[in-house]
Amino acid sequence: MVRTLSRLGAASLFGVFALACASAAKAPAPTPAPPATQAPAWLECTYSASNETHTVRVEPTQDPYGVKELDLAGRFAVKFVYVTSPADTASLRIYAYSLGDADPVLLHEGKYQLPLSAGPAHGRSDVTGRQLVYDRPLFRELSYSCVGVRP
Repeated sequence: MVRTLSRLGAASLFGVFALACASAAKAPAPTPAPPATQAPAWLECTYSASNETHTVRVEPTQDPYGVKELDLAGRFAVKFVYVTSPADTASLRIYAYSLGDADPVLLHEGKYQLPLSAGPAHGRSDVTGRQLVYDRPLFRELSYSCVGVRP
C-alpha cells in the first residue's frame, strides 16, 4: 500500500523546510581562528622501539640527501627530513627502515606537505599524530610522532 501526502500535508512539510533553510541562512557562521601560515621553526620528533625512547630536534635542511638515519636498538633506523624551501618541495618526510643481517629495508615513508598544521602562531602543534610501523617476521613495533614548534 502506497501512501501519498495530501496537498495540505505537502505544503506544510515544504513550509517547515523553507523556514528551516531561511533561518539557517540568516545565522552568522562562527569565525575560525586564522591558521599559522609559516612553517614551524623546528620539529620535535619522538620515536621508540624495544623499550627505548628518544626525542630529537629536527631543523630545516637545504640538503635532504645529507640527513643521516638514527639507529634505534640495532633493529630500526629512522630519518626525519624537514625541508622548508623551495616552496614546491617544502615538506616533512619520515623514513623507517628495518635493520637486520642484510641491507636496511624501507618499511615506511611518511610525507607531510607544508604548512604542516594550522596550529597556533606560537607554541607547539601536532604534525603527525602517533604513527606505528611494524616489521615482519618478528612483528617488532616502531612508533613515532612529531610536533611543530613556533617560538
